[in-house]
Amino acid sequence: MMTSMNQGASSPMGARPASDLSMTIAPDLVTETLAQFNPDARVTVHYVGTEKTPVIVIDDLLAYPEAMVELACQPTEFVENRQDFYPGKRKTAPHAYSEQLKRQYADLIRSHYQIEPTTQPNCLLSAFSLTMTQPQYLRPIQMLPHFDSPLSEQFAVVHYLFRGPQGGTSLYRHRKTGFETVTHSRIAQYGKTLKQQAYGMHLHQSPAYTNGSGPLFEQIHTVEAKFNRAVLYPSNCLHSADISSTAKLPDDPRTGRLTLNTFLLFQHENT
Repeated sequence: MMTSMNQGASSPMGARPASDLSMTIAPDLVTETLAQFNPDARVTVHYVGTEKTPVIVIDDLLAYPEAMVELACQPTEFVENRQDFYPGKRKTAPHAYSEQLKRQYADLIRSHYQIEPTTQPNCLLSAFSLTMTQPQYLRPIQMLPHFDSPLSEQFAVVHYLFRGPQGGTSLYRHRKTGFETVTHSRIAQYGKTLKQQAYGMHLHQSPAYTNGSGPLFEQIHTVEAKFNRAVLYPSNCLHSADISSTAKLPDDPRTGRLTLNTFLLFQHENT
């Protein structure tokens, strides 16, 4: 099932061309203008799987997406954090981006996920992310669909800032348990079951990114990557990037699988 809507009046132009802004950008001059969201962004809502989880796709999210790519190419360097299991490197995105994201889309999130109107979105992470780990160097946990948090009030936003065929994002169902989301009430059962299964799979012997259905997980929905498209889904959804065995994963933000990833948690202000 799918519904569509526009954030503003429809426009055949979509996002504004990068030539509208200078491509020489100093990080300390980043303003809300650079991170300006497109008022004519197109929103589509898909209801996924047997759990009918809403997945929100936003096309032409930024008014100046090329400028954001150029910003990602400026110093400082991308860095790896092996504690979060992301198969690549990240660097912090401008604060103005997450602020506009919250301002523009908080009400849309509340309406589709039954989030209490008295809660406010807090940004846990907003970072340029460059997937660059080659398959042979993946750890077993990076070879399977995963969830980011069991919290029903936390959401992930993946904003595609690349044009190459490096893959979008898919959601999955765990075959053994039937789980499409992993909540607090499910996490013990899911963890125990998956651990037993993974040991028997000997994943380290044939390292590869998840890309489609397999023995443990069924692919239930795919969002194709498109430049300046964002996908938003609950952080407790089982998901994975779609990266084929032949995908090139360069370490250059201009040509690699560059995304801008944000986590939003809705909380009461005194929490």
